[in-house]
Formats: sequence, C-alpha cells, structure tokens
Amino acid sequence: MKQEKTRSERVALLGLFAALAVVLSALESALPPLPVPGARFGLANLAVTAALWWLGAPAGASVAAAKVLFVLLMRGATAALLALGGTAAAFLVMIALLPLCRKEKLTFVGVSISAAAAHTAGQLGVASMWIGAAATAVAPWMLWISILSGAVTGLVLNVAVPRLTMLGTRSKGCDV
Repeated sequence: MKQEKTRSERVALLGLFAALAVVLSALESALPPLPVPGARFGLANLAVTAALWWLGAPAGASVAAAKVLFVLLMRGATAALLALGGTAAAFLVMIALLPLCRKEKLTFVGVSISAAAAHTAGQLGVASMWIGAAATAVAPWMLWISILSGAVTGLVLNVAVPRLTMLGTRSKGCDV
C-alpha cells in the first residue's frame, strides 16, 4: 500500500509537470515575438528540468514529449520538428549536467544556459537540413537569446527547487 501511494504521487507530479510545460508553452506563444525568427524564451523548459530533477530521465522525457506534442498541435509539423531537435539536444545536455548540479559543482543557471544553447544548436541543425546553411545566419543572435533565457530559467530554478524541496517534494537523487 505504501508503494502504491508513492507511485500515485509520482504520477500526479508527472501530470503537474506536463501541464505546467503546456501552460508555459501557451503563455510563451501569447507573448510578443522576439526580433529573431525562431527564437523563444524557453519557459516550458522549467517544467522539463524540474521533472528531470525530481522524477528522473523517463519522466523528464515524457514532459519534453508533451511539450513537443503541444507545439505540433498548436503550431504545426514544421515547428514541432524544430522543437523536437532542440528539445532532444537540450535534454541530453541536462542529463549530462544535472549530476554536477546535485554535487553542487554547477548551479541550475549553468545547466539551463548549456541546455538552452544546445536547444538552439538542435533547432538550427534541423533548420539547416531544411533550408541549408542560410539557417545559421541567425545563429549568433539565437545563441545570445538562449544564454539570456537560460540564465533566467536557471535563476528561477535556483530559487524554486530548494523551496519546493523544503515543502516535501522528493528528489530522485543523483541518478538522473
């Protein structure tokens, strides 16, 4: 019975993170566009990173998939493919760097900036397969935006994670 409660808590938390990712993605769509084509703030990555932190890689991947599915439904296949390329690259970076964060050798700011830069690289990789090298013309601007948005996302996580942990939210531990 005790184990079932823990499983139910995990499922509920996973649902909350997936819903948060969708809501943040919708909120981001409602904001005025950034001056660089294809650049976004990456607010939904808050939920992906938090799910990865507390629930582990499979749950984080599920939240990331929900985010990409929402993009597919709201903005179409092209945007979803770009989101998939970026999300996959960012997710791999987060998996690699979050253990350093757990050991306090890196903060969420470092993880988020690195993941945001990887997201940009993944998006540009997909875009360049589509339209060629011209896609890289916006790369410097997108990289600057990803550094800034990653820093903001990381700061939010640096503040939120310790407070949510104090409220009793369980962390999976070092094995992301």
